[in-house]
Amino acid sequence: MRRWEELEAMLEFNRAVALFLDAQEAREASPRTQEAYATDLFQFKRYLILYCGSDAPAASGQADPGTRRTSAKRAGGPTAARFQQEFDAVDDGALSRDDVFAAALDLQQVRREHVHGFVTYLGRVRGNQAASRNRKVSCVRSFFRFLHRRGYLPENVADSLETARARKPLPVYLNLEDGERLLHCITGPHRRRDYAMCLLMLGAGLRVSELVAVDLSDIVPGKDYLRVKGKGQKERDIPLPAALLEAVMAYKAVRPPAATAGDRLALFLSSRRRRITSRGVQMAVKRWVKDLALVGTDPGQVTPHKLRHSYATEIYQEGGDLRTLQALLGHASISTTQIYTHVTDAQKQRTVRLNRFGRVRRRRDPDPTPENGRE
Repeated sequence: MRRWEELEAMLEFNRAVALFLDAQEAREASPRTQEAYATDLFQFKRYLILYCGSDAPAASGQADPGTRRTSAKRAGGPTAARFQQEFDAVDDGALSRDDVFAAALDLQQVRREHVHGFVTYLGRVRGNQAASRNRKVSCVRSFFRFLHRRGYLPENVADSLETARARKPLPVYLNLEDGERLLHCITGPHRRRDYAMCLLMLGAGLRVSELVAVDLSDIVPGKDYLRVKGKGQKERDIPLPAALLEAVMAYKAVRPPAATAGDRLALFLSSRRRRITSRGVQMAVKRWVKDLALVGTDPGQVTPHKLRHSYATEIYQEGGDLRTLQALLGHASISTTQIYTHVTDAQKQRTVRLNRFGRVRRRRDPDPTPENGRE
């Protein structure tokens, strides 16, 4: 084990992660974002320990992973075949989470080939799809850029990392008929609460994190709008249709008192009279759709975020413009909103019918001459 003096002389991984997360908190990144960064970075650390060698001891019963790569590290830049051999030779489950966290790892010893090998590891060993790989690559790239700009590292070894081209599937959404069926199937002791929550996602486009954060004071009768606390602590006001406001007020009329002083401001309470959690909303949605056969939709795909997709798709298909939709959804970039520009088969048919050339039929042929020599 290294002496404390030696640890002070290097840029220890855990300390670097703490510095990076402190900077994200200062930028008002959400707790979920910070948690995702930490998860991705410690997966990166696990990869470095197992596949790139370190002073961390191997798990009990396993060979030291550092000795297995001594000759490979001298070989120069990585190749796909060599990395595949390395991955096949190492037990990816050799280290527990506690082992990874406790291991000392000097970031100044990380080289470009190590960082690029992480991308290969994510695809070949972890089996991550392009979207997941891109998120983790973006995290590692931001991490090293931060350390380099702050002067902790003399070189940014991740500046040449590129993201893969990810297939963008069309968002799953409910049409108006299926949305109404979903709302009308909500029953049970919490039916007013669940109906209001569902309608806030379908009729106001709230994220789950925004829904659970709604306070009683965020809905002001007479003003007909909802103040939403979105990502990055950004607030936006969303107009509430009369039916949605009625649903919320109907729930408020039967809302029980909160169990604790810390939850008394929350609009939506769980069965324990605490502020409802994101998991609680997800489980409620799962209950709503369990026995509901939605046309053309796998009930397992109907998640709270799909209800938000339904809101955005309905607005766009009814003629709403992208900039207004961007503001309503709280998107920082218009490119995020553009996923809702997908078109349905019915829209394609209506648009094609606008082309009058497609309605021109061939006149009766006055020329009796056979074509291609055939009678």
